[in-house]
Amino acid sequence: MAYAARTTSMRAHAGQLGPTFRARNVMLQRLESGLWELELSFQCTGLPRCDLIGKSDPFVVVMTRDSTSNSDSDWRESVRTETIFEEQANARFVSKFIRSFASPADAKLEFELVVYDRDAKSETLRKHDLIGAARFRMHQLCSAPDHTLELDLGKSAPSTSTATSPPRSGNKVSSMKSSSNNATDCNHESSSSSRRGVIIVRAVAIPLRGARDVGGELIEVDTRTILFEVRVEKLGFGCSYVLSRQSNTAAVFVPMHRSERVSSSGGAFAAVSVRVSQLLLGEMDTQLRLELYRAGKFAANSGASGKILGYAQVSLKQLLSQNVGSELAWFPAVIDAKEEFKIELKQRAAHEDSLVVSIVTSLASQ
Repeated sequence: MAYAARTTSMRAHAGQLGPTFRARNVMLQRLESGLWELELSFQCTGLPRCDLIGKSDPFVVVMTRDSTSNSDSDWRESVRTETIFEEQANARFVSKFIRSFASPADAKLEFELVVYDRDAKSETLRKHDLIGAARFRMHQLCSAPDHTLELDLGKSAPSTSTATSPPRSGNKVSSMKSSSNNATDCNHESSSSSRRGVIIVRAVAIPLRGARDVGGELIEVDTRTILFEVRVEKLGFGCSYVLSRQSNTAAVFVPMHRSERVSSSGGAFAAVSVRVSQLLLGEMDTQLRLELYRAGKFAANSGASGKILGYAQVSLKQLLSQNVGSELAWFPAVIDAKEEFKIELKQRAAHEDSLVVSIVTSLASQ
């Protein structure tokens, strides 16, 4: 089974990570110190259409095992993402793989990412169409430019396809290779080279208390959580929002929360709490975005966003220093858009173990 990775930084072999490689790889050094957490985010692009009517409804199953193992019985399901409904071109998943390493041996991980098209409410994987799969090893991701891999999805019927429900992190999944139990292949074309899409994996390191930067200086880690309260005034259409955070490159943002749908009459979204350290990544200037979407057909479902209208962008440092009542800069998705929105900081509070930020969105003309 072939897995193609679009990166040139994949020379090292499992179990052969020498001192030179480690000395040059800041990400690996941080993770092996036990004072940083690894966070992986996932995005799928160019997925095939699996149903006669409608687009794919993808979700990802993240499997891990020690890279020194060759046994299928050692694969463990670590994460099962939410489903992104009606999205083939650019499915960004909120669910993350997060792990801290107690020893250097913990960093010797191999990953298998299996992408399915959801066809039922059941969590039994064989009831869904298999889109494709890709594998990579931890050292490949650590050494890749911007700690990002773009992996072509290949034809695969993994031994884990009979798992019945999302297990807790670290639970072992038994190996069952009977072809009758495997998920149906979504790609009905006979050619083995037919495109199945791409999955993008991005890695960042989250500092824990006691973490140090490259120069050895202690990083000030904010251990609080921040509660975002977002409300929309009457817009005349249903909407939802995505809270996203800047990744390793300035132009790339990964979703941290996807809201439910609020009707055209407006109202408050369910409040969401996020760890401050996960938003900052050790840098107070890390940018955040509040992306506003016009609700689509499936917006009531988890994972559905609809058509993006635009976003407000600000760092947490700026957000916490702005005056209540001030507006955040609005960036429309389309130049000369007919609708212009106002994003207003309505309330801000700081407590010993938490922060609270309240934001109100409305049409600028209101």
